[in-house]
Amino acid sequence: MNGRGRIYQGKKYKFKLGKRIGKGGNGEVYEVDILNCKSSGTYVVKFLSINRWRGKKRELRYNRFFKEIHTVVELQEDTTGIMKILDYYCPDKIQENDSVWYLMERAESFKDFSSRNKLDLKAKLSYLIDLSNILCDLHYRRYSHRDIKLDNLLIINGRLMLSDFGLIWNTEDFKITMEGERLGPFFVGPPELESRDPKMVDFRPSDVYLFSKVVWETVKEDYFGFRGEYIRSNKQFYLNPLDYGVSTFEPIHQLLEQSTKPNISERIDIHRCRELLNEQLFIINNDDQDKDKELQYRFCELQKEILNKHTPDKRIYSNGEAIYDILKSFIPISDIIIDVSNEKMNIDSIEKWIDNGAIILKSSKISQVNSYLCYPEYIVDNSYEDEIELYIKPIERKSIHNGFISYEESKKVSWGVRSNDILLDESLVIKLRKIFR
Repeated sequence: MNGRGRIYQGKKYKFKLGKRIGKGGNGEVYEVDILNCKSSGTYVVKFLSINRWRGKKRELRYNRFFKEIHTVVELQEDTTGIMKILDYYCPDKIQENDSVWYLMERAESFKDFSSRNKLDLKAKLSYLIDLSNILCDLHYRRYSHRDIKLDNLLIINGRLMLSDFGLIWNTEDFKITMEGERLGPFFVGPPELESRDPKMVDFRPSDVYLFSKVVWETVKEDYFGFRGEYIRSNKQFYLNPLDYGVSTFEPIHQLLEQSTKPNISERIDIHRCRELLNEQLFIINNDDQDKDKELQYRFCELQKEILNKHTPDKRIYSNGEAIYDILKSFIPISDIIIDVSNEKMNIDSIEKWIDNGAIILKSSKISQVNSYLCYPEYIVDNSYEDEIELYIKPIERKSIHNGFISYEESKKVSWGVRSNDILLDESLVIKLRKIFR
């Protein structure tokens, strides 16, 4: 922009531009020379480059800038850790050939501050906890930042400040986003910001996702980041505690795993993130007199490390939904055998039954048996065998089971007599085997 020599007047300050120190997608940042007061501090001004856009995009960018200014001015009165706006000029409507701007103190980027001071892990965690405190305050007020990244973390007088509120959002806000527009940091951002769902109104889980990426980048000093979910088995992104001289990184592992879930409903909130960071800092600061928490976390961490290092011979599933899902998938493509009698079951589908935990194994074909009612206990998936074992719980027969004959009775029925529905009421193992023809 060509504003050198021009005097800018806000509500409080009058200034001239100095050298340009930054340029981004939305505007430019300049040093300023304050003319109407003496101050030992240094200041910068951010201009919106409004003439880069036309039509609706131009109006959109202007409205965001206007909203950013007024939201920050309101929040900074009683919210610590927000980069304050000291003065501004931004009318309600776009004024042709007029510059809009806001004035701030000059700050140092957190990345430069961290590098210059060679921050150790304790100091980094303390600053990350400060950031979590800022976000806890914003989220309590139902705001989300939506653009949390290292470039937006600044330091003033040793204190961490969050800046750039151009995408600030409250759950009660109206949309200031174009349909399908991508928001926030590219590459490392959450899936819901890559293609904006117009029905989505609460972006606080998106902040949690972005916050976790800042945690990883800060600890690892890798400012490119990683895309998608944090998975421990990915050695390229795994934070190995041995590399940092700590006994365990389990709290941070949990934070990264539980914050980067693709489904926002499965993510933890920012308060839980803060708790886990405090747990990690406690472990690092801990003396030899109180090791219980540290050992508990290390135990969990080792369990996951062993699982990633060695493939288990068997996997056991006892959750009812998991059992149902596995059976529904495998029954149509398996030979199904009752182990004790080597009896083949001519079934090809599964249904949940009215009694809690019960399922019905059904056949769509004409056969001696139409269905088997059973109560699964667990499934064993044998990694080195071509079969899955379903363990059936023994139960006491009740009136609800009228219409089913017991498995023992079914074996006594003479050949040719059709016994439509059987209750598997004794302890049995049913094997689902790969079909060999």
